[in-house]
Amino acid sequence: MNPRTWRITTWWGKLIYVFAAWFVAVRVIDLLFGVLGVTGLGATVFFLVYDFAVLLVGARIFRGKGEPVAASRPWWQMTARKKLSNNLGSWLAVVTTLAVAALVISFFSPFGSSKSDLVLLVLYFGVPTYLYLNSAARLQSAPKPDADAPLRSLEA
Repeated sequence: MNPRTWRITTWWGKLIYVFAAWFVAVRVIDLLFGVLGVTGLGATVFFLVYDFAVLLVGARIFRGKGEPVAASRPWWQMTARKKLSNNLGSWLAVVTTLAVAALVISFFSPFGSSKSDLVLLVLYFGVPTYLYLNSAARLQSAPKPDADAPLRSLEA
């Protein structure tokens, strides 16, 4: 199978992808970092990049009902439907707002997390927020896939 046309179309396939990504991060990479002694900002930045890569690869290979399987999505499209992009983006916007609030509060408090950690947290949630909300806005003008249509095969 050509890796450029590899697609995940079932809910359980998507669940396995998310679980495998989590397992690799939490078990394999974390164990490796423990053995190598990688801690602090280096580990944080690595996991930030890893999580973004998992998110972007997932957006490229997941397909919704009625969405063409073989065709590539536009670079900006994160989900098959506007509503899902909007819901995920809105939820992430709330979390990003809380992270920004924590960062602002940290400037006036002698307690709390380091500011570099909070800046990374704002980026961690802020970038996907932008990606999902941008996708929702652009999907509004894009043609809707037929939700009742079966998934199209790669041979079609």
